[in-house]
Amino acid sequence: MSQVRESIRVDVPVRTACNQWTQFETFPLFMDGVKRIEQVD
Repeated sequence: MSQVRESIRVDVPVRTACNQWTQFETFPLFMDGVKRIEQVD
């Protein structure tokens, strides 16, 4: 079973956070190990 080891508070509206999180092409800008993402559909 997984455990949460860290958490952060993001002081933005939920809609803003969800919109940003679903822009997969930007993941390589802030996620180590992710080189490229291309959303097809």
